[in-house]
Amino acid sequence: MQKILRVYSGLRVKVIENGASVFVPFSTLHNNKEEMIFSSEEIALYIKGEKAYQIGQAVKVKLKEVRVETRSVVGDVLI
Repeated sequence: MQKILRVYSGLRVKVIENGASVFVPFSTLHNNKEEMIFSSEEIALYIKGEKAYQIGQAVKVKLKEVRVETRSVVGDVLI
């Protein structure tokens, strides 16, 4: 289980079990960027007018890629 920490060009989630940080790009969440709106007041991401993700929300993430040169981990949200 992971928790959403930040929202910029994607979701930054923290793995609860070990504290690792995983980046989930917006492009993997929805195929139409114009239908995605970020609310800075709620710190939430809306897709097609419905709240999809919010800071602190628990989500399941699948590991997609580990970039050793940048020390980053990329994943996909499992629905």
